[in-house]
Amino acid sequence: MVKKSEQLLSDKIVEGFIDHVNENGENPKSVAHLCKSLKIQESDFYEHFSDIDQIESHIPKKIWENALYSLSEQEFYLNSSEQEKVLSVMYGFFENAKSYRSYLLLKYKNQNNPIDKIKNMDRFRKSVMDYFQSLNLESALPNLGMPMMDKMGDKAVAITLYSNFVFIFNFWLNDKSSQFEKTDALIEKVFTLSFDLMDPTVLNKVLDLGKFLLGEIRK
Repeated sequence: MVKKSEQLLSDKIVEGFIDHVNENGENPKSVAHLCKSLKIQESDFYEHFSDIDQIESHIPKKIWENALYSLSEQEFYLNSSEQEKVLSVMYGFFENAKSYRSYLLLKYKNQNNPIDKIKNMDRFRKSVMDYFQSLNLESALPNLGMPMMDKMGDKAVAITLYSNFVFIFNFWLNDKSSQFEKTDALIEKVFTLSFDLMDPTVLNKVLDLGKFLLGEIRK
């Protein structure tokens, strides 16, 4: 168990790193430089992080895990369906992300690579994927038969949901609507559609429509 004093120091390092990036538009030049500005010993820094890159990888993961933690003991969340839990966590993540928006914009907006391909995002991706894979998808999708589940696999479903999350994250970085209401609307539409399409009764209807349209085009 992490001692409160150790957690406070870890938070101080992260906050100092974020402040530096927001003020200078770039990472601190070295661990020594960051420690000097925070008035801490380098040895204290290395009790929590191995280098500057590890702080950077820690931040999006921290935002995600804070969203999970804040919901984990909420009665409404515990009694929710799996689909409702996903929506709650998505809303929670982006609500928490508002406090870090300036930093996240500097780091991830206008990137040439998708957010999940950017350096130092591996820990964040694993944490999100682990959550999605922990879901009881049979409960979330009551019409999902075992053959379909075997075909898709929990990991494939988790990758689909994570891809949706990445799409929404990139949208949020560019969202200029009041209180990011467009992002909230997108969360509901994207994840509701995703769960609907995982239901084979819906998917079969989509495939049937596709076959019909393809047949009409070929006539």
